[in-house]
Amino acid sequence: MTLLWLSLVLCLLAASLGALALANTRQRQTRLNARARIRSVRGEAGARAGEAPRTERLTFGLRRALASAGYHQVSTSRVRGGVAAGVLLAVGLTTLLGWAGVGLALIGLGLVPLVLRHLQNRLRHRLNQQLPQFLGYMLRALTAGNSFEEAMYAAALESDAPIRDVFLSVTRQVELGGDLETSLAGTARLYELKALDILALSATVNRQYGGSMRQIMATLIDTIRQREAASAELKALTGETRFSAYVVAAIPLAITGFFYIQNPGYYADMLTSTGGQLAAVLAVLLELLGLFIIWRMMAGLKEPEA
Repeated sequence: MTLLWLSLVLCLLAASLGALALANTRQRQTRLNARARIRSVRGEAGARAGEAPRTERLTFGLRRALASAGYHQVSTSRVRGGVAAGVLLAVGLTTLLGWAGVGLALIGLGLVPLVLRHLQNRLRHRLNQQLPQFLGYMLRALTAGNSFEEAMYAAALESDAPIRDVFLSVTRQVELGGDLETSLAGTARLYELKALDILALSATVNRQYGGSMRQIMATLIDTIRQREAASAELKALTGETRFSAYVVAAIPLAITGFFYIQNPGYYADMLTSTGGQLAAVLAVLLELLGLFIIWRMMAGLKEPEA
């Protein structure tokens, strides 16, 4: 009976994690909805999302999180299958290993968002590195007399992945009848690229009121490169602090592994008693909490979003 309750708790934790990811995504969407040029479009999208069933909204949030990490071809059925497999794995670990299975399930549950966020940050960093060169290609195409859409398509063909795939997707949306500025803004929101959002706003202003798009893009290129130089300097200055954080996070795991390798029976008595099992679960929870706190501290030392 106790294991059944633990299984239900793990299912609720998995659902809460998905809801949290969805809430973070919707919060970013709501913040960007304040921009006047896409307020009505995003308002309609939000209304449709609010009318959808909760499972569909959760699936959409997970697919969006995977897409922002570079996994665009993951279907809805695969997402649902992955969630179901994770829940079944957690229930199986709890049934077979008891409290140790609970600890392993909680560790796995805590690692999923961390790994996903790491993949998102890595992709965003690569896109930020490629943006100046991509905008340079666009600037040359605009100087040659091409339109903004033609310049974007030509620059995408000349660029390498992953930024090539990102902007080819934007051009496909435009070819299918989508609005260029809205497509750019949606891509900027998906990958959390402020520079791309500025480009979308500039294109909107240029289309409505005129102006020199080439001058705006040249200024944006210089700004991105200056930011990259400042980020490299910040990374060098905080290198010792980041290394210390990694060491502090690894010490408890290293000590536990060392004791277990030297004396496998060291934890035997603790794991066979109810009090010892509760202590083990509490230790796992505290370790996860400590890793989360260190991760949040590290996030404050990272370069600002672009």
